[in-house]
Amino acid sequence: MDAKNNIMGCLSKNQNVVVVSKSLNYEQTMMDMHKAVSKEFKKICMVTLNKPSSALVKKFQEEGIDYSNYCFIDCVPSKEKVGESKQHTYVSSPSSLTELMLTIDKIKKIHQIDLMILDNISSLLIYNKDVIVLKFLHSLMTRIRQTDTKVIYSILQKDMKGPMEDISLFADAVIKA
Repeated sequence: MDAKNNIMGCLSKNQNVVVVSKSLNYEQTMMDMHKAVSKEFKKICMVTLNKPSSALVKKFQEEGIDYSNYCFIDCVPSKEKVGESKQHTYVSSPSSLTELMLTIDKIKKIHQIDLMILDNISSLLIYNKDVIVLKFLHSLMTRIRQTDTKVIYSILQKDMKGPMEDISLFADAVIKA
């Protein structure tokens, strides 16, 4: 079974899904996943943690991915801001986890999100201690369970060590892509 089908199958049965990828195939795995989910979910919230949303939109255009059903929470400072809009919201920094949580809550209510994608948890580890990231993820997963929203948390395989291994205790499923 390929990664895209594995992810989609997992989402059909679970709310909080952690996708562990190798660095070498990470970008292609994510693009394949976006091609699949953009057709299956009505409203998707993309939380960009490693690239600005403007770069992601450009990549979607190159790959022919329809992103009209996406909204973006952009945590990456960039000169190329698309501008605050219904589709784009900005958080000051990946280290601002409280601001990020409040923004996620607000966007979920406004847009009635049925899928959220956090891309990429590994980037949060650059700005925050791993224990802080783990607490943030535990809190988010607990909040998500009180809704109908599904979430994909992507992380690089090299970062699934130490305290971050405990993410599997909170997630409904952990899959390797």
